[in-house]
Amino acid sequence: MKRHEHPKQIFQRIAENNDKEAFTLFFNEYYGNLIQFAMLFVPQFEQAEDIVSNVMVRLIKKAKEICKVNNFENYLFIVVRNEALDYLKKEKKRKFVVIDSDNDFFLKEYVDPYEKLIERELRDLIFNTVENFPPKRRMVYKLVKDESLSYKEVADLMDISVRTVGVHITMAGKEIREVLHKYLESKSDNPGYLKIAKSLILLFGL
Repeated sequence: MKRHEHPKQIFQRIAENNDKEAFTLFFNEYYGNLIQFAMLFVPQFEQAEDIVSNVMVRLIKKAKEICKVNNFENYLFIVVRNEALDYLKKEKKRKFVVIDSDNDFFLKEYVDPYEKLIERELRDLIFNTVENFPPKRRMVYKLVKDESLSYKEVADLMDISVRTVGVHITMAGKEIREVLHKYLESKSDNPGYLKIAKSLILLFGL
């Protein structure tokens, strides 16, 4: 990376032009450092590689929005930290899964296709609602909800107050709940559907 070129400018080239040279520069500059950072949280190099690779993929997918973050380098390390912590949580849960040796090892958990259909509808509804937020509110919501950043971290990254972050999250939640309420009203003639949808909405924390 050219030292006079800010990393955010490099990423801007990736976002706007799908610039492969810019991605190579960005990758070479940060990949190794991010892996070393991830290894502060996870014990194995391969785990750190997976974590950083997942983060890199997400960065490319969300490139245009991420370019709006002011403190870009801090954002990278915060996201890797949160990804590593999420990985550790999942590993801990996986280790506590108990296998009953008296049962059929090939028995798989049954997933109701009807429930999966409703869940997909709800997720699409929430996604579309978020995508239609004003740009700053959409960014705040995604950083808090998708990247698990704290209000303080988002405030620092976007150069806004913690109170403003809270206002954006409150307004976003209000709008999502209103959309979901209308959705549930439209399904009021189907008690079975309605019951599953309400349960799923509770699981989403909405």
